[in-house]
Amino acid sequence: MTSSNQETRSGIVERLEKPTQVGELSSKTGEDREWFFSKLPIDEAEFTRVETQHLVIRSTLGLILRVPDLAKSALLSGGKGTPTVVEFGTRWGHWAIDFATEFPDVSVVGVETATPDSRRLQAPHNCRFETYGLDELLNDHPNSFNICYLNCTLNGVKSEKDLAYQVPRILRPNGLLMKVDVEPRLFLADQTPCPMDIKEGEPGWCATQAIIEEHLRSKIQPEALEKWEQCLSTNPYLTSTGFGKEYIPIGPWRDGLDDRSTQVANLMQANA
Repeated sequence: MTSSNQETRSGIVERLEKPTQVGELSSKTGEDREWFFSKLPIDEAEFTRVETQHLVIRSTLGLILRVPDLAKSALLSGGKGTPTVVEFGTRWGHWAIDFATEFPDVSVVGVETATPDSRRLQAPHNCRFETYGLDELLNDHPNSFNICYLNCTLNGVKSEKDLAYQVPRILRPNGLLMKVDVEPRLFLADQTPCPMDIKEGEPGWCATQAIIEEHLRSKIQPEALEKWEQCLSTNPYLTSTGFGKEYIPIGPWRDGLDDRSTQVANLMQANA
């Protein structure tokens, strides 16, 4: 697809099938945004969860979601000046810091709707953090970034459809949009969803799955990620799109796991 102004942009969406907690960001502004963030845990346990989630995603998909050629091309596009990358949903900045460390000639901005009580992590000279609502980011920074990374935003915005349509506007020509989300469902070894109709005390019942069932009922619908794919595929601001899905082992549940899968399985087991 080619946009009306002949600028080209690419969109990459990756999905990880594993349990997750409620969302990472909000498109609210002002006091509403501060209230929303105040309801998210910011203690040591939450920091460890966010760090583990980052390690799982990076171990599974890599820092730039298996599209290094597209990412390097995007960083070289957009004319003169320092390439700029923005991550929305940065929390404590794990991805932003890793990206800035790997690409020291790139300016990286980690954006969150409100600032955590402490950064905890040492950022390199080319990485900074800003407090923005999503609406503010979209309105104030058109045509500003070579790469935009949406980090687990599925639960935290008012309209994923609007986000999918609007966020490419902040990309420079030939820019790259990357998005990763986790889907809060458990799957069997054959990649079929665990049944949700088993009552407590019956064989196969799982407390985690029961919690996820309630979460799905009240917060996320599984088809939301498929809607993202549809929205991006028909987006006039994007010229090409790609999608991927990965199943994350929650423990060493089968023999013959490769080293990467074993590492991820151990991470998930430690964070259970």
